[in-house]
Amino acid sequence: MLEIELKAELRTIIVDKSIPLEDRWNLFIESELGEHDGYYQEPPGINWNKKTLYDDFNCDKYNTLHVDIMLERALEGKMFETLEDEIAFKEYFLENFIKSFQNDW
Repeated sequence: MLEIELKAELRTIIVDKSIPLEDRWNLFIESELGEHDGYYQEPPGINWNKKTLYDDFNCDKYNTLHVDIMLERALEGKMFETLEDEIAFKEYFLENFIKSFQNDW
């Protein structure tokens, strides 16, 4: 029951845009909470016509990709064209409460 309450509280905090994005992102990533999605994700902010999970994120089919690792690889590979792209990427995972997902594609 406590975990359900903690998840609800965390969800409320991480979507509250009056709190700085970096604070919300770090709180979410550092928490033990968040969901695993069993499906492939194409978050906004990355040009998916030019990037793939397999080639650009080194994620084989049926492997799990954690969103914090995905962000690191996107930043290292300069995959965001603007700061708004990085913001859209982070907000997507915060709003959906997804911390990892399976590359089922």
